[in-house]
Amino acid sequence: MSACGSAAPHGREGKLARRDKPMFRIVAPHQELQRFINQLRLPLHEPQYQHLIRLTDALISVEGSKTLAALNRSLCEPTDQSALSDFLTYSPWSAKEVRNCITRYIVNWVTAAPSSPETPLIISVDDSIAKKPQTSKHFEPVEWYFDANGTHRYGHGVVIVTCHIRYGSRSALADWRLYMRQKTVRRLNRQRLSSDQLRFRTKFQLAVEMLKEIHPILPQGVPVYILFDSWYASNKLILFCRAQQWHVICALKSNRRLSGKRLARIARYKRNKSFRPVRVRNSAETATKYLACSVFGQLRGLDGDVRVIISKRHNRDRRPEFFMSTDQSVGIRKGLTRYSARWEIEVDHLYVKLYLGLEAFRVRSVEGIKRYFTAAFLALAYLQWRRDQLQSERPTKIADVIYAHRREHDLEMLKAFGEEVLRLQAVQPAIKAFLA
Repeated sequence: MSACGSAAPHGREGKLARRDKPMFRIVAPHQELQRFINQLRLPLHEPQYQHLIRLTDALISVEGSKTLAALNRSLCEPTDQSALSDFLTYSPWSAKEVRNCITRYIVNWVTAAPSSPETPLIISVDDSIAKKPQTSKHFEPVEWYFDANGTHRYGHGVVIVTCHIRYGSRSALADWRLYMRQKTVRRLNRQRLSSDQLRFRTKFQLAVEMLKEIHPILPQGVPVYILFDSWYASNKLILFCRAQQWHVICALKSNRRLSGKRLARIARYKRNKSFRPVRVRNSAETATKYLACSVFGQLRGLDGDVRVIISKRHNRDRRPEFFMSTDQSVGIRKGLTRYSARWEIEVDHLYVKLYLGLEAFRVRSVEGIKRYFTAAFLALAYLQWRRDQLQSERPTKIADVIYAHRREHDLEMLKAFGEEVLRLQAVQPAIKAFLA
């Protein structure tokens, strides 16, 4: 095996990187990652395909900063940094077509899991904000967005709407969309040709678009439940799901009306003896105790009765939570347990932002950011696919898969270093080759 090429940047910053960063090189693309991407049948030319594999592999393998320069330095035989940047900005490939291939494969793979006919197929919809510093003013879609989970209620960055699918023992992120405010779309369209105009779509429209693309791929005869929080619990989305013969389990705000009465008022006049303790399993090891009761009625704007579950932490809890199920046969425990499956989409957001570099993009254009996001979500899809492969040996989390992936690269690097020492019959020249 030949020695690694020079991967160091120039200037003072490059000297600091060489001095402070540990020795790590990706000698060759990971074989399992290549096997996974080969199954997707992506509409890419060979150079584009190689760029995508290198970028995805580096996003998983590199710790710390995930700028394009840092990712490129991790390659044993790095390309010119401008080539990687051009791949995300000017190269003629469609992020939408690649995303559709990933979605189609993931949905078919998840639904192929062996399960009983009564096992429900659960689809969760949610959004998250990839934050950028307030000084980041040159990225086209970066704006101020309301952040329901943030401490300051507003976040500076870009918003993604995602869709997670679970069936039996398999679970993965299936689809994603970039959301931009109408004001942002108008601002960007002023500088674009009529053929390149962006189209504004609300989060509701993006959610419906993802569900429409997934619908033809779903297996027939399997009960489907759509999960979302109270921010998506609009009558339009619920009616759309019911039109597809899907059931909905979602959170509701306290001002929604059930049979003409506000939910907050209904909960206020419920006696403590109406609530019974329910334990909801959060993970394989723990469960949380709630006090819950259910009422039936018709939500304003919807046809047919639904079951609304009122959940409290304790008897004196003055801010109960409300959950709605269009399937009245689903009991309190089962309804809360199924809704808790929505936590998996939050875990997806955690990994893709903190460990796969979703917030580390440096390309400015909307198209370049979509392509970078495609590589980040492709990395997450691979990790979830690989987790299922390792699950037969032992219970595995995404963090374990990332650790195994990086360790296998470390072994390949040590093997390459040993072969280089044998070829040169000297240690110091081999070290210089790897640390060049």
